[in-house]
Parts: sequence; structure tokens; C-alpha cells
Amino acid sequence: MWRPNRPRILFGGIVLCLVPTLWAASTAAAEAVELTAAQEQAITRFVRSQERVRSRRDPARNRIEYREGRRYAAGDVTGDGVADLAAQYTTEEGNNYRLFLVVFDGRSLKPLDHTRVGGKGLRDAELRRVVDRVVEIDTRDYAESDAACCPSVVGTTRYQITRGRLHEIVGRKR
Repeated sequence: MWRPNRPRILFGGIVLCLVPTLWAASTAAAEAVELTAAQEQAITRFVRSQERVRSRRDPARNRIEYREGRRYAAGDVTGDGVADLAAQYTTEEGNNYRLFLVVFDGRSLKPLDHTRVGGKGLRDAELRRVVDRVVEIDTRDYAESDAACCPSVVGTTRYQITRGRLHEIVGRKR
């Protein structure tokens, strides 16, 4: 009798193992942020400015946003006592993807800065929260034996704005 999570021989010697994915369950979900229409518009306007359409005939050459990949967190990043907005967005270009973090000023909704936080070949990243003027991100880095699809080393990293720029504070592995 076959049991889950045990090897099973199929098709003349190919071993199939069912391994549960723990990434979604092991990371803390981003705190729920209810966006206003103005905040949504500011984020969309910024992200669209980062997209590139190079070819209508060959969509794989275009850099476009994967809209379902957006994540949001609110909190005071600048230290002015007003909650700022951090947003993570994903761009796709062919079979490659990149993850970015952008922070918007809480009063003007103008982007303060943005930076790449992950992507294929770099690491997986998921925005968690803003606390104590720091943006926290859950990460999965690549071990030497990991395939390009599947980073496995769980960790966290943090970003803060210093002199008007987002800087990564040394991350840590869990």
C-alpha cells in the first residue's frame, strides 16, 4: 500500500516523493493593509513606470508586472510620525522574475526609494511588516544544491531609509 511522503517507484525506476511545501506556512503573513484609492493609484503609477514593452510580437521580451504578487505594509519608515507605505511588486521578463520594494511617503504618496529585494537566481522574498522604522522581509536564499526554481534557506532581512535611500541591514538565516 502506498503512503504519502514515502518514495514510490513509478515507470521503471523513477522515484516520486511527495514533499510538503512549508514556505507559505512557515512565514508570517504581511499585516493586512487596507489601501485607499489614492494609495493604489500611486503604487500602480510607479510600477507602470518600471515596466518595459519592447515587442508586441514577442511578449517574452517585455518586462511587465505580475499583479497578484503585490504585497503591502504600513508603518513609519521615515521617523516623522506618519505611517508610510511599503509595497513589494514583481516584474516578469520571459522566464525570469524580479522582486522589488518601494516605499512611499505617508503624506504625499511620492516614492521615497525603491530597490531589488529578490528574484530568480537571487532569493525569494516576501514583505512582512514595517516596525521601528524598518521594513522586514522574509527570505529564502539558494543553497549550493538548490535548483533555480526552489531556494531553500529560510531567513529574514530588513531595509531602512538612510539619507533618502533604502539600505539593506544585514539579514539573518533562521
